[in-house]
Amino acid sequence: MTCLRGYAVLLTLPVFASCTSPPTPSARVVWSGVYTANVDRRVVHPEAIVGTRAYVSAVRPLQDTRVVPAQLGTRFGLQYEIVGPPRGTVVTLQAKNIFPAVGLTNPVTGRHATFDERDVQCIVGTKCLHGRGFSEPWELVPGVWTFQILLNGRLLLSHDIEVVIP
Repeated sequence: MTCLRGYAVLLTLPVFASCTSPPTPSARVVWSGVYTANVDRRVVHPEAIVGTRAYVSAVRPLQDTRVVPAQLGTRFGLQYEIVGPPRGTVVTLQAKNIFPAVGLTNPVTGRHATFDERDVQCIVGTKCLHGRGFSEPWELVPGVWTFQILLNGRLLLSHDIEVVIP
């Protein structure tokens, strides 16, 4: 009987091992601050407070900082990496910007927002960008801008950058 119990326990071990869920990815900041980039294209995006999204390439960090100037043409944000198995997997994330407390108001549309969020794809183990640029005078709002990365609504990363009037 003792041998039978031991045998039964051994049979159940693989079942328990297969029931464990894979580790949840995490995220880390590689750099944050001001950068330059080539704008490859702009796409109409009605959910965005500005009304468009810019797709960029050739991103070059200029200054690794958590304080950036409120100036037209300034691009700022962070580069991050999704860490965890399985490397090379494409994950859909939510990139969220929380604006300073007063929010942003687009004078053309009259729309007011306290945050902006969009789905983005990133490959686990590679570096991805969560950034924005000041293209309109009404966007030049000083204060703390929070950059967040979420996976299925779970916060992976939150990083504050202060925008200041030069």
